[in-house]
Amino acid sequence: MKKILSEHYVTIAEVKEIMAERKKVPPFDFEQEKTLDYAIKFARLGKAEAAELQSKLAEIVPPALAVKIADIVPANAELLKLIFLQEKMEPEEALLIQVLAIVKEYTPTDIETVVREEREKTGKLKAERVAAKEKIEKDAREAADAVVAEAEAKVATEEKAAKEEGEPAKEAKEKKKKKKEE
Repeated sequence: MKKILSEHYVTIAEVKEIMAERKKVPPFDFEQEKTLDYAIKFARLGKAEAAELQSKLAEIVPPALAVKIADIVPANAELLKLIFLQEKMEPEEALLIQVLAIVKEYTPTDIETVVREEREKTGKLKAERVAAKEKIEKDAREAADAVVAEAEAKVATEEKAAKEEGEPAKEAKEKKKKKKEE
């Protein structure tokens, strides 16, 4: 049985670092792998930045809340209020402004700008996919039409040749073949 020696709050960025180091020493089980994947996907800051932000926030909010804020890096007061509400706290406007000012120091770009750019990229990607699909369908239709036209031309040529030869011509050919064979 393992004993818990100490407990403290850690940011997702720190979890990412811990799990990346832990992965180097087997065994690394399924839960640990999923934890590392989650940390990689959702760590918004590096370990040092997150720790620094957490320590600054811990001076004005409870430690657990400081970690959550450092993990989420809220871009606006509404999101920050939701984080406070999850901890069953109703912050005053001055505290929200103070926390957002600290968080803004650690936000390299405006989150809303990033979200808008991602939406635009997604829209562009969808438009490109639709255009590519339409081009493929158009090319396939054109290729099918060409094959059909070629087949129709071949049939028409054969029918024309058959009409020109007519039945008597076929019989004459057969007679010539028989004579050659004899």
